[in-house]
Amino acid sequence: MKIHISYTYGCPDETILRELMSYDIQCPECTILEPHENAPLNFEVPTSFTSLHWSRQYEYPWAIMHSNLKPSDVCLDAGGAYAVFKYAVAKRCAKVVTIDMNQDYLDKSIRSAERLGFKNIEFYNSKIQNYKSEEKFDKIYCMSVLEHIPSSSERIECIENMIGMLKKDGELYLTFDFIIEEGENQFDFYMRKNEAAEILNYFGVPEYNNEKYYSASFPGGCVLATICLKVWDL
Repeated sequence: MKIHISYTYGCPDETILRELMSYDIQCPECTILEPHENAPLNFEVPTSFTSLHWSRQYEYPWAIMHSNLKPSDVCLDAGGAYAVFKYAVAKRCAKVVTIDMNQDYLDKSIRSAERLGFKNIEFYNSKIQNYKSEEKFDKIYCMSVLEHIPSSSERIECIENMIGMLKKDGELYLTFDFIIEEGENQFDFYMRKNEAAEILNYFGVPEYNNEKYYSASFPGGCVLATICLKVWDL
């Protein structure tokens, strides 16, 4: 098993980010999200023009850059909801399967894909740990999803199910935010540091090193970090 972890916190590719922004058709209320002042970007994004959350502005380009996508690839976007990431993948491969437990999100995404002209994306209503596929995938992406799963055991179940759906030479891409410093505000949709360490330890990666990971301060003193993890040769 090979592992690559990225500590990048700036946009690694302006062209890919601009492409993602061109697909940006998410809900209007998301547009209020802005990069935090402690999260400098190599490419300054005009936040009024994008609903991409501050971490997605480097997680998504990072994943595309490290994928080496081929025109024949069949990919899984696990928990992709109506995020724009799937469109960048679909542009570069034969087919993308998107699964999400929220049918309303899927319905929005289906309409968006139709408006954008994508005909190589399939949508299924399912939890990640429950989804079964007759075909194996060249690449599986789970982008900023695991932190929204409250149960530690469920997160591992999701990871194990995704690994089971990979081709022998397939690649798994995981990104997730977690809290490294508690504040007065509690963010229930983010993992704690020990929970992030469980995922890293599952892949044999040493526990979180506070000096290596980039952190961003949220209002109320909560400090977050984001991990970009690529796993292959499973």
